[in-house]
Amino acid sequence: MLRRYLLLLALCVASSKCELKSPCAELFEYTKQDEVGRWEGVVNVKSDCKLHGLWMRIFLEGDVSELNLLNIEGEVKSLKPKTNGFIIINPDLITMKNVLVPIKFAVVYEGNNPPNLSGIRLNTRTYCPVGAD
Repeated sequence: MLRRYLLLLALCVASSKCELKSPCAELFEYTKQDEVGRWEGVVNVKSDCKLHGLWMRIFLEGDVSELNLLNIEGEVKSLKPKTNGFIIINPDLITMKNVLVPIKFAVVYEGNNPPNLSGIRLNTRTYCPVGAD
């Protein structure tokens, strides 16, 4: 009985370590974390002025195989030589002042340790972590 309890306790502790927390909850949230090797998230872009085009950098705390856009068109490039940063480019996307635009994407990685999102820059301005600008 004690062995079973300790095993269940160890499993709960191990699974809670893998749950990702957003460094900028008002800007980014993880929407799906139930698959090993992949998670999904959404950046809620809102600007204080009208923007013509999107150049968004996503930074992660570990290596990533790929980043895929789920709800908008755009080009995704790795910020090489490392594989923990990506730039999303869509010169045709127009963002209106104070209008929320959700950008959904999926991150694919290898192993059991999911890379946490560590930063977001939008058109040269740092939005996450908050106060880093």
